[in-house]
Amino acid sequence: MVLEYDTVYYWRVRFIDDRNGQSDWSAVSMFITAENMDDVDTNGIPDDQEVGGGLDLDQNGIDDTLENRFRLFNSVDGQTTLGIKAESDNIVLFSVKSLSSATVSDQSVTMGFGLIGFKLYLDEVGSSATVTIYFSRQVAKNARLFKYAADSGWQVYEHAVFAKNRKSVTLTLVDGGIGDEDGVANGIIVDPSGIGTVDSTSSDAVSTSSTSASSGGGGGGGGGGCFITVSAQDAAWPASMPSTAATFMILLLLTAGGLCAVFHVSSPIRGRHEDKR
Repeated sequence: MVLEYDTVYYWRVRFIDDRNGQSDWSAVSMFITAENMDDVDTNGIPDDQEVGGGLDLDQNGIDDTLENRFRLFNSVDGQTTLGIKAESDNIVLFSVKSLSSATVSDQSVTMGFGLIGFKLYLDEVGSSATVTIYFSRQVAKNARLFKYAADSGWQVYEHAVFAKNRKSVTLTLVDGGIGDEDGVANGIIVDPSGIGTVDSTSSDAVSTSSTSASSGGGGGGGGGGCFITVSAQDAAWPASMPSTAATFMILLLLTAGGLCAVFHVSSPIRGRHEDKR
């Protein structure tokens, strides 16, 4: 959910070693993302996960499908109806999606109804947001909200408060910080997470963290990873290459030699025709 559908992106790469030595940026290349065939009616919910009317998960007396700040959808695992509500006035809930827990190879956490993903647009870059996830049934008392990252595995997300009836959880997220998967302050928050439990035999595989896994970490050398901070404007683009606030950096850790590859991706153009000039 980080990249937009049917959009032209430009990218380049450079290398940073464990002493912060940096190579020059590579030449700029581009790619075009596919069209969104899962959401033909463009309402922000995959067509095969849409829910009919008649539900009021937040119990405010209004059909959830009629609330602009609410997205209702069915989980792909666990036969549960989920709802995500934008609580803060400064955000727009753009899209939601249920993902199967089978997409994660690490099965040390038992996910009750898969992973939950959503994308928010904020009216101010770097601001925080509050979102509540509702469930059509109670979750277990020992269930927690987990996030997953390939480099750090499962983590308990500490900025989550469950309701007393265990049928909702409220999250605090920060653009470019806690809970934001793209790791960049760009006015967009992408959050994949899920409700799960851990048995005693696999509890050591799960850590507790108050920060997003995408915010960096690890020391250089010895294959321990590296911490990278790169400005979106730290290298000049060609004169013909426009830049917008929707700039993404994709960080790829290369374990061999303790090197990190920094991908700097910009999404300047909507539509295909301009790229063909």
